[in-house]
Amino acid sequence: GHFGAKLQPSTGDVANDKFSSLGTVENDIIKASRALSLATIPEYMPCREEQQEQIEDFMRNAIASSSSSRNKAGKCLYISGIPGTGKTACVMDIVRNMTQNGNRNFHFIEINGLQLPSPMHVYSKLCEALTGETVGPSTAMMALEDLFTGKSQKEFMHGHHIIVLLDEMDSIVNKSQKALYNLFDWPSNPSSNLSIIGIANTMDLPERLHPRIASRLAANKVVFHPYQKDDLQTIVQARLEAFDTLFEDAALQYAARKVANCSGDLRRCLEL
Repeated sequence: GHFGAKLQPSTGDVANDKFSSLGTVENDIIKASRALSLATIPEYMPCREEQQEQIEDFMRNAIASSSSSRNKAGKCLYISGIPGTGKTACVMDIVRNMTQNGNRNFHFIEINGLQLPSPMHVYSKLCEALTGETVGPSTAMMALEDLFTGKSQKEFMHGHHIIVLLDEMDSIVNKSQKALYNLFDWPSNPSSNLSIIGIANTMDLPERLHPRIASRLAANKVVFHPYQKDDLQTIVQARLEAFDTLFEDAALQYAARKVANCSGDLRRCLEL
């Protein structure tokens, strides 16, 4: 009788409270999973304050120089670091914040080298982003050459600095390197109103480039070193700030230590 009574389902408010509590935990787990998702953009990025400051200073100086009658030349910024160290995320976060804060004096274009059929198609992608026209690489290159050397003018150029993010630029390095050479040479033209931010996943890229291209990248460099254990733990805890009771600290420390010893890739830590 007594044992049987223990097996009887609970009734009334006690049962409702149990199911309500269980539902809350499950809901929190789902929300925490979303917070850790690679697709989720966090409100802020801890452990990369120094790099963010460098990138933002570069962008603001480039935009300011384009509105100055004395200096119309754009600039180049080279960002390097292994995958999963926050390079692209930092740039996108800065662009988002600048836009939200009312800075409309720049036109931001993102190009991913891995998504191009060939290195020369970077011209087509850039031309399409600027003019809305889809043309072949040769036609696009000539149009961009006229645009950035002042032979032709477009209304969108007036008062707007063009900032191009060339992500995965390692993937468009070929034997001729012509595409990269033009991209990093055009900003030096006083009438271009153009700046290029190049992101590479390999640390030795400048050594594999033509000296004239490498010299363009040497002036402004930002290095993203692999995340250390404490960095990874800080970032994960920041994402889980609203769900700090769901995970044991020891579990987060273990995941951060394992990933730091292997790669320092934040994406692996979030997935784990």
